Amino acid sequence: MIVAAARRLAWMATVAWLAISVAFALNELLPGDPARMVAGLQARPADVVRIREQLGLDRPPLVRYVRFWERLVHLGPRPIHPADSSHATCALVVPLGTRAVHVDLGKSFQMGQPVVDIVAARFPRTFALAVASVLIELLVGLSIGTVAWTAVSSARA
Repeated sequence: MIVAAARRLAWMATVAWLAISVAFALNELLPGDPARMVAGLQARPADVVRIREQLGLDRPPLVRYVRFWERLVHLGPRPIHPADSSHATCALVVPLGTRAVHVDLGKSFQMGQPVVDIVAARFPRTFALAVASVLIELLVGLSIGTVAWTAVSSARA
């Protein structure tokens, strides 16, 4: 049973790595300039260059990929203090002794807030919508299944 659980965890980690890597690659390959999007359409070229340097977009893709993973999953202090701005955007903290593994989702450039806060604010409505859709799916599925079962049963008799 432990081997099966370890296999599933390894598979889950592989799928997560693959999905995140594909998203990173697509972001690299698709046209558009993230620095231009952050700066705005009317920004001066010097401002776009400065933002590109600040975000590390002037570095090679392999360097950006490694830095992306370093920011996404990193070690940090066990308790997250609200005053600690370096971990204000961390979403998940898994304690490991005196330190913890942090998952950092970053900051939204459009809204200017940590992604964690945006997701947390929208989670209750999203969860309610998901529960409502599952209930509707069950109601429709059970109704159609009952009608089909009745039709098959009466056809056999």
